[in-house]
Amino acid sequence: MDAMTERSARADQRRKNTDAILWHVGVFVIINGFFWFLDWFTGGGFTWAYWITLFWGLGLAFHTLAWAIGLRTPR
Repeated sequence: MDAMTERSARADQRRKNTDAILWHVGVFVIINGFFWFLDWFTGGGFTWAYWITLFWGLGLAFHTLAWAIGLRTPR
């Protein structure tokens, strides 16, 4: 594989990884916003939405960390 094709392939992979993380963040915000609204609307007493946001946020943090490390590793 020549250098230009290799660079193009790496750039394409970076774009796909960036798109994936942006989709993950967007879905996280929209779905968790809905859960918090639902929790508030149904009386709120036990804030179950907190737990969903906490653990999903942890998963998102690891996904973001893997994305950030992957962008900085020399190839």
